[in-house]
Amino acid sequence: GKTTSYILNHEQHHFDVSYLAAGIFIEKVKKAGLTMANCNTLLPKIYRECCDFMNKTQDDYDSQTKNGQLTDEQARWNAYFNSRVPLVIK
Repeated sequence: GKTTSYILNHEQHHFDVSYLAAGIFIEKVKKAGLTMANCNTLLPKIYRECCDFMNKTQDDYDSQTKNGQLTDEQARWNAYFNSRVPLVIK
């Protein structure tokens, strides 16, 4: 009985964080100037940076919203995601 649109929205934003991290990864790879000589160094570095962003954002999101229990903070995060995640995946 705990499945509500509010809870589903909160959980959807966890997927949105992953989507944002993937987008950051793609942009960094495009700008990295990868070569055969540097790809084994640069790709793991970029991957770690994006995973760090994703993990920190996931933690910040849940801690600041108290897992969605703080409605004002949830509304602030909703606005953040709504401004950054394309409607295509919503």
